[in-house]
Amino acid sequence: MTNILRALLFTTLIMPSAAFASLYTFEYSGKLTDRVTPGFDFPERINGVLAFDMHAGIDTHPDPFSSHYSIREGYSDFVTGYIPTNSGINNDAVRFYNGFNAPGNSEPWWDAFDVYDSNIVDRLATGLFLIAYVKDLDWLSDDTGHPLFFSNYLAFEGTGMLTQYEYWIGADGDAYARDIASAYYDLDFARLSIVNISVTEPAAPILMMLGLLGALVRFRRR
Repeated sequence: MTNILRALLFTTLIMPSAAFASLYTFEYSGKLTDRVTPGFDFPERINGVLAFDMHAGIDTHPDPFSSHYSIREGYSDFVTGYIPTNSGINNDAVRFYNGFNAPGNSEPWWDAFDVYDSNIVDRLATGLFLIAYVKDLDWLSDDTGHPLFFSNYLAFEGTGMLTQYEYWIGADGDAYARDIASAYYDLDFARLSIVNISVTEPAAPILMMLGLLGALVRFRRR
């Protein structure tokens, strides 16, 4: 019986416990404004859903009132929904900005969320950048992010940008960029949601079995 208990205990230890992925989805739609690079054919409207898992991102510029997340080492993608496949260099980013509570902010209603789905292939960066906020409302209580239902508020503003630019590292080691084409959009709908998804099954049945076998062992020893 002792050998069985040891085997079950080892199995329990190597089994992953329940884990949850912080998966966000950002729904958006918007119309083209007149700020467009001439000579490029951009759609009159943009709409869709971007998704990102915060476990795949790391906060590269943390402070009490803003966070700027880039892809974490070891992950192949961070934001999905616009770039079909992120070959090349992943250039995704997510930012939460708690400007409403930031001391000294001259415009304290600028609580903002923005997301960038982009990659760089052969020095050409392509991406979709979106930003949304609600005026005069402190909807972000910290820099970790919460479900933000912009569609519940009439006084929200949002902007989108489709962009292409040349990106390269110069001989001096600095990064350089040259705009090729860009189009700007006013968002008429934006909603950020979060869904906690269990990515592994808990080991509760094994733990229950261990408890029963332990009780049986104690009973036999008596």
